[in-house]
Amino acid sequence: LNVVGQAIIFDNKRVDTTFSSFQKKPGELVPTDKLMSHLSLLDTLYSLAKLSEVKRLNKGGHIGQNSGGTGNLQPLAHETCVAINSDDCSFVNAVYHTSLVETVWALAKLNLKKQTRIIDKLGDRLSKPDAVGRLSGKQLINGLWAFAALDRPNVGFMKSSMRRIRKVRADLDPWDIARAMWSVARLVERLDGLAAAPIGGKVSDGENKAKGELENVEMHAAEMREEAETMCYTLSDDLVKTRCDGRDAKVLVLTSKQVADVLSACATFEMLSNGGVLAALSFQLRQDHVLKDCSAATIARLSLSLEKLNCNRFDVMTMLGKRLNELVKEKKSLACDSKTLNTILRTIALLLSLIHISEPTRQEAISYAVFCL
Repeated sequence: LNVVGQAIIFDNKRVDTTFSSFQKKPGELVPTDKLMSHLSLLDTLYSLAKLSEVKRLNKGGHIGQNSGGTGNLQPLAHETCVAINSDDCSFVNAVYHTSLVETVWALAKLNLKKQTRIIDKLGDRLSKPDAVGRLSGKQLINGLWAFAALDRPNVGFMKSSMRRIRKVRADLDPWDIARAMWSVARLVERLDGLAAAPIGGKVSDGENKAKGELENVEMHAAEMREEAETMCYTLSDDLVKTRCDGRDAKVLVLTSKQVADVLSACATFEMLSNGGVLAALSFQLRQDHVLKDCSAATIARLSLSLEKLNCNRFDVMTMLGKRLNELVKEKKSLACDSKTLNTILRTIALLLSLIHISEPTRQEAISYAVFCL
């Protein structure tokens, strides 16, 4: 399985054939005996995650935070996790730290949120100084993204990795920064939700279990919010400042989805005082090549973040409304679902209420935004 998986990752023509063979007897493909090494099992899980990416691309989808299911790979991935769990997850002390990051990333890509035992063991091992100190900034960010996508915050790994990322931020590219900011914002929001959950109240099984396993969750949530705010302020400043070699600021290469990631983090941490970042992100959103890539779901995320920040940028709202209008004309009812449309209409209406319509210089732009609504 490992050989086949690694061989066809970049050969899309053979993926469908391989998927057909996987679904026959998934239980027999991953034996649970002691002869199979830890590293082989982890490689299997990683191969399945990479194959799921190719499958999504073949279907015309995209790889992102909200990717869909993984089809016939799910049973096979579950069998692999059963084999990994068979020896009390002792693999965490037997393999290299980079393999651990790849494993938690694979769990996130395959949407294996119920494998909490493996996820927690990985997080505890990765939070150790000998692991964090040897991981690059990109690897740490991949780990943060994975725990965020799995909705399973690990306080030890969050704390150590955020501090490490601030030290190595010079090696990060703009896409890494956007991903890091989205990840820590998602993790902090999750911790806040656990802290606010009433003891004995009616919450989801995952929340109840996680809340019981985290001692002093309120204190952890406050501490992680402070650490995450510091990291996000530092990284966002790096995004907008001109580089020492004279090249343009990093923010100018972000896509609309990445701008939405950064803005959502700014909204989570109420970064109202960082006007330079908001101005730079607004400027990027007005670029034609950025707007062209903007989906209805991204417009909803952007408008929601702008509303939380009370950022009454009528120029940005006008461009987002124009883009939404184009999507509706092009895709009709397939442009967005009812929930997304409701979010867009509500947030843009609230933002428009912040603008003084009586200002003569703004009437035309506002009128067009209202027309788009």
